[in-house]
Amino acid sequence: MKRTLLTIILALLIVPMAFAIIGVNNPTPAEIELKAGEEGRFRFAIQAMGEEKNMKCSVVTERVNPDLEIVYDDGTEFEVKAGTIKPVLASITPGSRVEAGRYEQDFCVECSKIGDTAGIATKPRFCTTKVVVDVVELRTKENFPIPQKPAPESSGLPLGTILGVAVAVIAILAVLVALKMRKPKRAKSKKKRK
Repeated sequence: MKRTLLTIILALLIVPMAFAIIGVNNPTPAEIELKAGEEGRFRFAIQAMGEEKNMKCSVVTERVNPDLEIVYDDGTEFEVKAGTIKPVLASITPGSRVEAGRYEQDFCVECSKIGDTAGIATKPRFCTTKVVVDVVELRTKENFPIPQKPAPESSGLPLGTILGVAVAVIAILAVLVALKMRKPKRAKSKKKRK
């Protein structure tokens, strides 16, 4: 009896690990309240915790809702490193002329291992993900805060490099000014001795 029970418990622990190698959680927040034309943010995560190889994943929208515009911060295709969780952030905006009401947008996440070329493999596909937008004339609640996409850095030098160069130039100028101020004093003192 104990051996059978132990076998069942081990099977319950091992079998899910063999099949649950990648997963997608539901968006946060699942429901967003916005005015027409107002932008909201949501996120979800792709988990590749049991994977040994990196995954190439893409967000696929089969039935596009024309009343909602979704823009993903990093595009719709990205790499998920093996053994990690990849957060996916996006903005959603109902059209400026959309009437008040409830609007839904569902999407799928499709992943495949990078480097798999031989044999037949299944592509994990998760299609239970959807975002609901309640378009209202007057907001009655605050949405769950999701950070905005950081602004891209300029193509110039990084700020740290610019500050380092500025400090070096100021230091060199200070030394030059100090040397110039000392030289005239030495020349005056030599004239007094003669």
